[in-house]
Amino acid sequence: MTDTTNIARAPEEHPPALGAGRLADLMAARFGVPVEAADIATLAKNSALTASGAYKGWPLYPVADALALDAELVGAVVTERRAWVEASLPRDEAAKRIGWHWRDIERLGLDGRLTVGQSGRYPVAELDRLAVDGAGERWVTAQEAADELEIRPIDFRYVEAAGWVGPVSSYERPVGRSRSVTVQLYLLADVWAVRDREDVDWESVRGLAKGAPSPLREYAVLGPSRAEAVRAFAQQLADEHQVTVWAWCSPYSGEWELDWERSESAPAEAEVRRALGENPRTARYAQDIVLGPGWGALTLEARRMLEPGVAVVLDTETTSLSGQVIELAVVDAHSGQTLLDTLVAATEPVTEGARRNRRVPGFRM
Repeated sequence: MTDTTNIARAPEEHPPALGAGRLADLMAARFGVPVEAADIATLAKNSALTASGAYKGWPLYPVADALALDAELVGAVVTERRAWVEASLPRDEAAKRIGWHWRDIERLGLDGRLTVGQSGRYPVAELDRLAVDGAGERWVTAQEAADELEIRPIDFRYVEAAGWVGPVSSYERPVGRSRSVTVQLYLLADVWAVRDREDVDWESVRGLAKGAPSPLREYAVLGPSRAEAVRAFAQQLADEHQVTVWAWCSPYSGEWELDWERSESAPAEAEVRRALGENPRTARYAQDIVLGPGWGALTLEARRMLEPGVAVVLDTETTSLSGQVIELAVVDAHSGQTLLDTLVAATEPVTEGARRNRRVPGFRM
């Protein structure tokens, strides 16, 4: 029987460098504390570890350096991270805790009014304080605003028309596979200010039956028509970006269409759509306005064709639909001057169908 009591165990071999996740597992076994990838990032941020390379964009850290770190330092980093996790929440849980939308949590974090800590988490203490002291910072939809005022959504339009409140932002909500609608967002503090107006008999407005006229109508200022609002927006867009803008109402669909000259200074379609939703005059029509239908490019091409020496118009008369040419005319597109008008000798007779077409009033082939 072989005696193995004095055989030394071979040291475990590791790659010279590892990513944060695998290195954290190795360090957890080495130091006896629950090290995670976030702790590796903290150690690197504090210059305790330095990346020696990268793999697919992720940093690699020297294994030897990591295992040689002071155990108390590693333990302190882990303890601090675990304390932060206990005192904070990720974005969606933060929003759920105080009953807000995650967009509000993210926005206030980006604005610096809410702390965003390690791993993109938010401190519970600040969230609870925000729910009490900063509730008016929330952005709400028109439906939510109407609910706050305890009025019908249709009556909220009168509140807007009165100029008491207006959208502060908007977002695109998908509808089906290929469409989206613009949803307006309002500052809750502005909605509360409307609720506190003493010149409105809110009791007479609340609880109205469907179809009953609203007392709020008398406060509504006669706003611009859709045509005036869209044309004014088009002029503003043209002035701001120094591009040609076309706006017209389609006789086929009844919808307003907006197109603009494409250039380096021209805005992207998403930018125009967002501006429509944020503009108080066009916000209510934004989702019904068709953007970039292509008519603008066609208009520019048509205008180019009318420049001197660019294009001519060719007109022919034939013996039949697919017959021989018997008359030919060429007209300058710019001046309208006739450049050529001549008969052509044909070797076949003119069909009766061609003769009938020529006798149609106002018709010319």
